[in-house]
Amino acid sequence: MPHALRAALAYDRALMTSVAGLFAKTVVDWYRRWARDLQGERGEGGAVLAIQRVGSDLRLNPHFHTGVLDGVFVDGKAGEARFVPSVALDEGRLGDVLQTFVVKLKRLLMKMGRLDDEGR
Repeated sequence: MPHALRAALAYDRALMTSVAGLFAKTVVDWYRRWARDLQGERGEGGAVLAIQRVGSDLRLNPHFHTGVLDGVFVDGKAGEARFVPSVALDEGRLGDVLQTFVVKLKRLLMKMGRLDDEGR
């Protein structure tokens, strides 16, 4: 997280919850789009996220530990859930996810009054 945002995240529960939720949703949505665009499948993904406010040195370092399904669940022919594994998130794909998150994060921070129109 940018240094300017760390203190706010550490002490503002609503902000931290919003940012964490946005992060998890952004990653899961990438997998859903992948399944829809490349596999023709409409599926649902999932993630588990834990918030940590300090690093191992006990300095302020808000961050998320996140486990995300590497694929999506789709409805099978008999109505059962079927897992469709995705391609690996290599550097390029991770860059796409991060870029999407940054754009959405700026929009969220502006909406919450934490950033002005110039991104400060």
